[in-house]
Amino acid sequence: MTRLLIPTLLALACTVPAFAQASAQAPSQVRPGDGVRVTSPTASGRFVLHEMDAKTLTLRDSSGAAVRVPLASVTKLSVSLGRRSAGRGALRGAGLGFAGGAVSGIILGFVDGDDPSGGFPSLTAEEKALGYGLLLGVGSGLVGAVVGLASPGEQWESVPLEHVRAGLAGDGGFAVGYTIRF
Repeated sequence: MTRLLIPTLLALACTVPAFAQASAQAPSQVRPGDGVRVTSPTASGRFVLHEMDAKTLTLRDSSGAAVRVPLASVTKLSVSLGRRSAGRGALRGAGLGFAGGAVSGIILGFVDGDDPSGGFPSLTAEEKALGYGLLLGVGSGLVGAVVGLASPGEQWESVPLEHVRAGLAGDGGFAVGYTIRF
């Protein structure tokens, strides 16, 4: 029976982060007034989108100053979906904490190995892995829930950019860029 519990526990630990990611809100469009994260050679960081046309993003930084960024130079754009609720933050923290603690406990159990026979307690490596995995998983899950409750964080969604861009290069030449995302 122990041999079936270990793979089940490992599978559960691997699905918790995927569940947390899949439970994010539905995608939204970028609109003026939205919080955005931009990565480009000319500007990187958190901004508020003021205006966007086919060639330029006009952003406002934290001081309210306008920052104009050529759209062709943007390598990454994310839009804020807002702050997570405290409950969602706690659930996410608990899931991630449990997954990390369970995996660590399983590894520790197997590394510790079998106890010598005849001693008390005499546990196999699999039994130790199960016990340590559950113990560390639950403990880390509780810590993660408290941390997630205290600071639920903000949800961000990547905005797909054009896959192929063409334009003038900085030295007056012509440049073509291609982006592949996995």
